[in-house]
Amino acid sequence: MNRINYKALYLDFLNDKAIDIPSPIRASLIKSINTIEKGEISLKQIRELNEIIKKSIKPKSSNSGIKVQNSYDKDFIKYILENQKEYGYSNREVANIYKMSRNTIANWKRIFQEGY
Repeated sequence: MNRINYKALYLDFLNDKAIDIPSPIRASLIKSINTIEKGEISLKQIRELNEIIKKSIKPKSSNSGIKVQNSYDKDFIKYILENQKEYGYSNREVANIYKMSRNTIANWKRIFQEGY
């Protein structure tokens, strides 16, 4: 299975002229992305980078509806469900924290039923 080259992916995204990210934030992101070795990035780091980028994007066009799609691996799903159990969060609270559907959380709990 081929691994995603996140470094190249993020650098291509940041070099896209259609996306307006303030220069200091862009420079900071590029610096942190350059420290990433190919294939050695955790899903948590990816999520943090995505959050920084989403908060700093200023679309140049009037179409500001940027749809973001997230994908999660089994380890991160289990991490989310373990945190939910540890802190006693409801599905709604977890869904609000990670900006996803309550149904997604419920489906994950059915799939990964190991004590959830």
